[in-house]
Amino acid sequence: MCDIGAITDREIEVPDGDPSVSRTDAAGRIIFANQTFVGASGYSHGELIGPPHNIVRHPHMPNEAFANLWATI
Repeated sequence: MCDIGAITDREIEVPDGDPSVSRTDAAGRIIFANQTFVGASGYSHGELIGPPHNIVRHPHMPNEAFANLWATI
């Protein structure tokens, strides 16, 4: 299992036409992740389904960005 707080130097290039897609329930838990999202996340598909979406959040992302996101959606 990946360390949730880990920061990697890995950069993922997503080709045009191959979007990274995830879906959550109303509580923010991941209920769907396509293969592109799985590959970029560093987690297996099984590890991603069920935890909160912030499992893939970069620790330097400001809390305000997510507050704005949740207020918007």
